[in-house]
Amino acid sequence: MLEHAIPEPSKTDASRRFPPEFGNHVLDSFTNVMYFHMFMSKETASTAALYATSTGIMSSTHGVSHQDRARLALMLQARYRGELPPREVAFREALRSTLTPEDVWWAQYLGRVGYLITCLYPAGKIDTTKPRVLFSAEWSDRLGKSEDKPGLVLTISLQKKKKDRAHYKEALKDNLKVVEKAGKKKNWAGKKKKKKAWGMKVRVRVVREGILEMSEDEEDL
Repeated sequence: MLEHAIPEPSKTDASRRFPPEFGNHVLDSFTNVMYFHMFMSKETASTAALYATSTGIMSSTHGVSHQDRARLALMLQARYRGELPPREVAFREALRSTLTPEDVWWAQYLGRVGYLITCLYPAGKIDTTKPRVLFSAEWSDRLGKSEDKPGLVLTISLQKKKKDRAHYKEALKDNLKVVEKAGKKKNWAGKKKKKKAWGMKVRVRVVREGILEMSEDEEDL
């Protein structure tokens, strides 16, 4: 699901593409551990996640570059979004300084998407053969209040069902703005005072579709 929250490279604008430095191994590592700290308090989990690749659960992994460790740590911290103590804020800034502003922004966007996934699937069990929720993403030039800002649109497709026993709609209603806030200028990466911050607008839209062909009995499950 995480990879589907990333737009394909634009065919008309070479600058619109997901940073190639984020390899599949980074995304896979994130999805494998994004549930690990969820039983801690928000603040404790956020701090523990930030240190996961340096002194935490993934610190002993060999062959991982400092930049990949930084990307993963920032993604995990953004997934929990807890307030950090001053020392940890300084450590996060040190991690950010090893990456480009573009990488830093994408790390926090993907961390927020990871948070949304854990809200939709709190047990971490996703049946890929019968998906109830699908993500897709595309570039847009019609975002913002004036609909003239560039950015990306994340579309969440929900399977049409008579009864929402998994409470997907409730989970989305409460947490869509977490992802959209990645596009707020205060969350852009880089030197904001010098107007060199990197980021883009983010819109999340939800649609109901017939993802699966289902019988009436299956629709009630």
